[in-house]
Amino acid sequence: MGGGRRWFAPAVACFGLVHGLGLTTRLQDLNLPDDGEAARVLALNVVWGTGRWP
Repeated sequence: MGGGRRWFAPAVACFGLVHGLGLTTRLQDLNLPDDGEAARVLALNVVWGTGRWP
């Protein structure tokens, strides 16, 4: 079973990358102000990451 799941982590990483790029594109379409952009992206990632913890 260990060798058969070798593809799982890269598949999840690719899905996350594509999903993140789609989210970024949608956020750019909202024409949000540029000031504080890095802080908003960091806050979104922190909230998203902590929401997935069991």
